Amino acid sequence: VSLLLSNPILAEDITKPEGILPGNPFYFLDILFENIRLSLADDPEEFSLVAMNIADERVHEIEYLFFNREYDSVEKTLKRYGETIEKIDEIVPELSTETLNQWDGELDFGDSVLVSIGFELFLNPPEISEEEIKLLQKELEIALEKEHKVDDHVYQELVEREQRLE
Repeated sequence: VSLLLSNPILAEDITKPEGILPGNPFYFLDILFENIRLSLADDPEEFSLVAMNIADERVHEIEYLFFNREYDSVEKTLKRYGETIEKIDEIVPELSTETLNQWDGELDFGDSVLVSIGFELFLNPPEISEEEIKLLQKELEIALEKEHKVDDHVYQELVEREQRLE
């Protein structure tokens, strides 16, 4: 915590994600193209790769939007992130052991970004209503729970496969 207090994250420290950002009237096109990419995936392996790339993109958007005080877009993007994570969780049983090993703990980056945003909300609350802060905290908690569920699911699936081999 002392590290966070001595080195606050500033908006200028966060790289702007490429492409159309949430809040842009044309952002729906970004979502549309992502859904098309997911629907064109030939198998669960490819689907998981596309979905993980989309999840990573959402995390970068969340981080950028939060530290640029676009809180309404952060809330909506957290929900989209959670939806992507749920899509990944649905296909875990269909993935190869090699892919599961690759994805084991892969969501840690998103986890660390979301936790740092949670700390920032706690230590340096933005100048928005208490209700809006609680809503952001709730969406952060939901997204983190979904991440942990996928991580647990991947780990469980790997353990079960290992036990079947014994």
